[in-house]
Amino acid sequence: MEAYKVFKALGCKWRVEIVKKIAKNKNICLCELQKEFPLDVSTLSRHISMLKKVGIIVEERQGTSKILSISSRKVMELIKQAEKF
Repeated sequence: MEAYKVFKALGCKWRVEIVKKIAKNKNICLCELQKEFPLDVSTLSRHISMLKKVGIIVEERQGTSKILSISSRKVMELIKQAEKF
């Protein structure tokens, strides 16, 4: 993945918070994220779509549930380093 695409995807406060929440829980159902964030469903879905498109998060279907997880722990290292900067 091209670095600028990763940085662009992480260039939004909400997307960074979504990544942190998923990483904290290791796997989380999309329905749980909807309860956690004060965003309407379509806005949350767009943020998640962008994160999936660049490969930061992955989605697995389990029945009717969509389970989200972080594709690599390196993204959390990147976020932590950026917060120190």
